[in-house]
Amino acid sequence: YLSEVCDCAVLPKSVTPSVPSEDTLGTLTVNAVATSGGQIITVSPKATSGNTNRYQLTPKGSEPTVNYGTTCALKDHWVNLPENGKVTGTEGYTITVVEVNSLDKAVKKGSTTLPAQGA
Repeated sequence: YLSEVCDCAVLPKSVTPSVPSEDTLGTLTVNAVATSGGQIITVSPKATSGNTNRYQLTPKGSEPTVNYGTTCALKDHWVNLPENGKVTGTEGYTITVVEVNSLDKAVKKGSTTLPAQGA
């Protein structure tokens, strides 16, 4: 009897969707270069229309844990990444960038290590 019940619950492999799940955290490519008085951060791909890139600067090894749907609100120490990408951070710190939707929920994430500030 149990084997009949279990057999009925098994879906054929052809039913498994081949597209990525909607609830999977996407990846951002984050780069940082020195500039006068700080660093310039570039992120690709660009945020989807209606979404915003936000960031946190943390010591290496203290990066925030972000999963798909994690709230990354301004009140939670996330900062909107400026259009020009300029930030001022400590050399060796990690910049974690998230793309959030209109509900402040993370949909993509990336990070990199900050270089020394430019002269």
